[in-house]
Amino acid sequence: MPAENHNKKLKILLVDDVKLFLEVEKTFFLRRGYEVFIAHSGDEVLAMAREKFPDLILMDYEMPGMNGDEVCRAVKADPKLRAIPVIIISQHYSKEILERCLQAGCVDYLTKPVDQSVILRRVSEVLNISDRRHIRATVMVTIDRGVTKTQFLGKALNISESGLFLETTRPLEIGSSFKISFLLPRVEQRVTGTGEVVRLEGIDSPRTYGAGLRFRDLSERSLESIRHYVKLETG
Repeated sequence: MPAENHNKKLKILLVDDVKLFLEVEKTFFLRRGYEVFIAHSGDEVLAMAREKFPDLILMDYEMPGMNGDEVCRAVKADPKLRAIPVIIISQHYSKEILERCLQAGCVDYLTKPVDQSVILRRVSEVLNISDRRHIRATVMVTIDRGVTKTQFLGKALNISESGLFLETTRPLEIGSSFKISFLLPRVEQRVTGTGEVVRLEGIDSPRTYGAGLRFRDLSERSLESIRHYVKLETG
């Protein structure tokens, strides 16, 4: 995966069988300085990846021939391609499909319609490009499982307007949602809302689990508090 080589023109392989979508996305990324390649099917993805060695593959789940998880699995099975991160976008949210894609090795699974700013942010995060809206902070999060009313604590690290990365001693499941509440340092404002688990990551610590949470139902006041906190931290 690319590291901190900002002088390199990063290459993205876009995969979709809808030409209009491809042209919009291609223009979007070209304007931001990426080198963009296009594929329309699973076979084309593998051929193009072996020829161009892109830094990222951004593909639609629904494609002719092979679905996104099958293509991702084939990419990860090739020793020369397996380090390339894959983001899959689907027309519909499905926990079953999401789990298949994650098991195949994709780094993220997004559902349409996806705002272009969200796509760009995730691409930036995956490619380790600095994003001033996504910063590291440590806060304690109270998690309420809702119906069971079971509460436990987690530690939030990276925080942005869209979500946070959570460290906890409790295993979580992809697609699960729960109430969260935490106090932002410096601004001394409490953020409350719903968090949905969109990815799981290993942590080099025994009995510790990592999960990427996407915010849901945050109030405008909570969002403004996060924006203010990020501004204070980034100057």
